[in-house]
Amino acid sequence: MGTNKVFLAVSIDTECDKGPGWRIQRPLKFNSVIHGIPNVLSPLFSSYGIKPTYLLSPEVIRDKESRSTLASVKGAELGTHLHGEFIDPHAEYDCDRTKIPQFEYGYEIEKEKLLGLTSLFTESFGRKPLSFRAGRWGISSHTLRILQDLEYQVDSSVAPFSNQVFANSRINFWGAPVQPYYPSYKNFRRKGKMSILEVPATCLVPGLLNFPSQLISPFNEKNRLHRRILRRFGVIPKPIWLRPFKSSSEEIRRGIESLVQARRNDPFIVLNMMFHSNEIEIGGSPYVSDEGDLENYRTSLVEIFDFLKDRFQFDGITLSDTKEL
Repeated sequence: MGTNKVFLAVSIDTECDKGPGWRIQRPLKFNSVIHGIPNVLSPLFSSYGIKPTYLLSPEVIRDKESRSTLASVKGAELGTHLHGEFIDPHAEYDCDRTKIPQFEYGYEIEKEKLLGLTSLFTESFGRKPLSFRAGRWGISSHTLRILQDLEYQVDSSVAPFSNQVFANSRINFWGAPVQPYYPSYKNFRRKGKMSILEVPATCLVPGLLNFPSQLISPFNEKNRLHRRILRRFGVIPKPIWLRPFKSSSEEIRRGIESLVQARRNDPFIVLNMMFHSNEIEIGGSPYVSDEGDLENYRTSLVEIFDFLKDRFQFDGITLSDTKEL
């Protein structure tokens, strides 16, 4: 039995404008939100039937013009995105970069920050957010339980086959499922009985998609020994991201085809593309510094969407739509 349907979620970390090294522009600017979303992303998404999910960082919600722009975007879901520097307690509003993963805050501080972010969203938009992503993939062992208590429906803080390295710590997502799953209370990388749905970003290593998670979990693509072991078995350990600039269009096509083949008996497949709102603003991120870069970025998106449309006739969904599949 072949795969019946491919669904595409596009989940966008929506933040203030940044620049080289992801340094925050001062004073805070939101051109990527105010102009980039309605003028670049919305027409593109509309032409392919894509229903984006914008995950909003606290500073974006507080900005009046950004808030108004986002509230008027049709066919999109709005959720939340935590960069703890921009919300109390212990906020660092004058920071030059958002570099603290939320798992470093500890349970009480993380809980207060998530509560504050959720309340800010609810007061600003008149409804509760349903979807969330941790900044810098910094999910903690408490995050999903806190989100579940706050009545979130979906989290998207897991990036399978990736290893996120921070100044004082790291988090390893190897072994996590590549398709949506209800996590375990004990380990967010494992399936379990929580009511919140984890919709991982599409990040994968072809050749390992059908390996048991217990065998994959100890690996780390940044470890030389692990890379040598995997290559000995004919596996290239570099993860393929469904994300412009992280992976080439050719790599992305190969990754998607490998996923579809590995899950060919599933009734459907969910792809979750992620990127940052400021990546489509000239000078708003490390990736786009001039008009040529912007055109290349847009071309990359078009190539991915054209491939998915021609090959699979995908349906666009929001993150919270995955609960209904």
